Amino acid sequence: MVKKFFQRGTLGFLMGVFITVLIPVLISFTIGDGKYYAIVPAFTEQCGNEINAAAIQYLLGGVLGFMCAASSILFEIEKFGILKQFILHFLCISVSMLPIAYICHWMEHSFWGVLSYFAIFTFI
Repeated sequence: MVKKFFQRGTLGFLMGVFITVLIPVLISFTIGDGKYYAIVPAFTEQCGNEINAAAIQYLLGGVLGFMCAASSILFEIEKFGILKQFILHFLCISVSMLPIAYICHWMEHSFWGVLSYFAIFTFI
């Protein structure tokens, strides 16, 4: 079970980095002004420069991917009911997603920003 956890997590890490690269590309195409919007400016400022911010964002995207993929193993523990599996998976993803989103400035840094981000996250 531990081996499967790390195998899924490793693949998830790579997928997380890929998705963290893909989303800014899609956003940049949508804006359509020819610029590449890889990092939120506030995060770049917090990290000192764009390369530091990008490296940290891609690493954290990988960590998020790892957690999403690795925690899927919870659905294979048959002694847990589906509700318990769902709740544990939701907690694993929430505990990783929300701090990463906050750190990378993917949400507004205010009470309402965090609350609305969590509401959207929960809805999805």
